[in-house]
Amino acid sequence: MYLSEYLINQLDRNYETSSRACSYIDNDKLIVEFYAPGLNKDSVDLEIIDNRLLLKGEGKKKDKGFNAINLDKEYILPEKNIKLSKASAKYDAGIITVTLPLDTSKRSKIKLN
Repeated sequence: MYLSEYLINQLDRNYETSSRACSYIDNDKLIVEFYAPGLNKDSVDLEIIDNRLLLKGEGKKKDKGFNAINLDKEYILPEKNIKLSKASAKYDAGIITVTLPLDTSKRSKIKLN
């Protein structure tokens, strides 16, 4: 095995424990994105319990010796005013995007003096 193949295999093994996620608010929606290339979208399970977003999923074994991808992640939601009935998710180009509409009725503006 060449050194480059070895390094790629090591990176692939480490991916299982280092998947990335980011979140941001856009137009009164909390968006959470998980970087998860190679997942089988039919095997993805998303669930919200209290203020935790749980993600589980697995992918098929790749050619050239790459490992199968298995995810079991928990993301703590920074907002508690989420309209759960309107939550949605999609998987596109290796990214899982979860859209969580926020209830903005309890917000108020603060005036600076």
